[in-house]
Amino acid sequence: MVDQDDRGSSSQEADLHAQEAVHAAEKAEQKEPLAVEPERIAEIDEEEEMVEMVAAMMIADVTAAAAAEAEALAEASSARVREARRAVQQADNVLAKVQAAIREGTLVGDAAETTLQDAERDSTRAYADLADAEAAEDSARRAAMDAEAEAEVAEGMSLAASDRSEHAELVREDASFIKEHHIGDTGHIQGVATKHAALEDEDAVEMPTVRPQEQEQ
Repeated sequence: MVDQDDRGSSSQEADLHAQEAVHAAEKAEQKEPLAVEPERIAEIDEEEEMVEMVAAMMIADVTAAAAAEAEALAEASSARVREARRAVQQADNVLAKVQAAIREGTLVGDAAETTLQDAERDSTRAYADLADAEAAEDSARRAAMDAEAEAEVAEGMSLAASDRSEHAELVREDASFIKEHHIGDTGHIQGVATKHAALEDEDAVEMPTVRPQEQEQ
């Protein structure tokens, strides 16, 4: 009878120990993700910073290309204006010669009337073409200025994203160093803070200031 009681007691103790072991394992499993979580958060932050920086660089490249294309279109518009002005000058010269010939009597009758109408029509068309070319040039110039301003803003944002990424990397390196060496010295931590503050001031000075450009009158 005693032996059975002893065996029962031992079995109960074994069950109790087993339950405690299970509970301990469950607690360990629950705590383990919490220990890994800060590192995972740091990885996610780093990935987000990299994505932000790459996106800003891509936008800067796209806007720079758009600005270059807009400037090329503006130059082409200016060339068309110059051609239109030459055409106006030529049409005016022809009209002036026809009018002089009519005054001098060397061009008379139906031929004089037809020639004069043709010259006047060519002159009117040349002036209309010049007006269209000048309007297109004005529009192209304004578009080029807007594109250039957008490119400057995008470049500034790209530089800022790159600076933030570098700053965050320095912070992570310092934090890793402090954690690895178990540093709690206030002077060292203050020195790290001072260094990052100096970097932020440097970034603020280097950031370009974009001012809206006035439209051409």
